[in-house]
Amino acid sequence: MPTPTPILVHGALGGSRCWAPFEGRFPGAAAVGLPGHPDGDATADMEEAVTRLARAVEPVPGPRALVGHGVGAALCVEAVLQRPDLVDGIVAIGLAAELPVTDGQLMAAFTDPAAEAHRLLLASVSDAGTPEALAVADNMDRGGARALAADYQLCRQVTLHGRMREVACPVLLIAGADDAWAPPAAVEALARELPQALMALVPGARHLAMLDRPATVSLLVAAFLARLELSLDD
Repeated sequence: MPTPTPILVHGALGGSRCWAPFEGRFPGAAAVGLPGHPDGDATADMEEAVTRLARAVEPVPGPRALVGHGVGAALCVEAVLQRPDLVDGIVAIGLAAELPVTDGQLMAAFTDPAAEAHRLLLASVSDAGTPEALAVADNMDRGGARALAADYQLCRQVTLHGRMREVACPVLLIAGADDAWAPPAAVEALARELPQALMALVPGARHLAMLDRPATVSLLVAAFLARLELSLDD
């Protein structure tokens, strides 16, 4: 059985550029760019977003593992709830049962998206001046108000409590120790609802744990993929 192909699904922060630290670490990995990030039309409809994700995943040869961040991780879970056959495992980075966005934040995404994107990035990384963080910032600027507002509206639709027991595949939850959007306690609560869950806490990392601690997160993902491969061989 070959090693599962990691399929990278970004969240509200910077599109596929958030996976820059993974480049070269996972040969054959596929990155799914959600519409509007920066190309195409963004969607605030959860069902449509999940359908688009499933369509993008289907052509990737199996076995497959979804690696999602934030609301992208929520879309991964929703896709597996609808299509249990779609993948063999999930890595969810910065995911809690809810991803709260205030009315003020949503309004700011419409009225001053550049300022709101900057605020969000500053809150999500330890150092917003690194080349990787600057690339994420550039991608958010190009996505503009439509993409950020759509992402925020998707975040407000994330309600995973009471549904996770239906996720049959193994799930690795990665939490940044300093993540204010998906705090470790909330990630741990989600892990307790999953039939097959592992949780890893990354010290010194905020919401974009793969930018703050790229080596640690890469090792965690690689170890999960290896474990998943062994389980599929049994």
